[in-house]
Amino acid sequence: MSEPDNIVEFHRMTLMILGKLYSVHPEDIEFDASSIFENEVPLHEEVNLFENTANYLLENGYLTKTQIGFRLNAKAFAVLQKPDPLQPSKSLGSSVAAWMADTASTTGKDATVALGPNALKTMGAALGLPT
Repeated sequence: MSEPDNIVEFHRMTLMILGKLYSVHPEDIEFDASSIFENEVPLHEEVNLFENTANYLLENGYLTKTQIGFRLNAKAFAVLQKPDPLQPSKSLGSSVAAWMADTASTTGKDATVALGPNALKTMGAALGLPT
């Protein structure tokens, strides 16, 4: 059974946020979709998805709110350091960061379906959070 488009897009945005935060850790990023899309101007739908996903991750304890935006908290960072269930030789964070760098390709988009739910399940289980 395939996931509905909204869930796939939620997983994609979750990975984009986590990948960006992992790649700049321990720095924070602004609560602004352009911090994820960098040189591209995000579409209105992408801005909404970014804001809703970031708020979900903040409200459920995956991230810490800062003065300008948010960053990985210590528990989330520790979980991202654990082995990736799909590629045990790499950390989950490394896989997410690599995926983010490859999001434009078909391979990157296809990986969303497998990596997105795994990232949230692994993090949620380790943090005792809903997944």
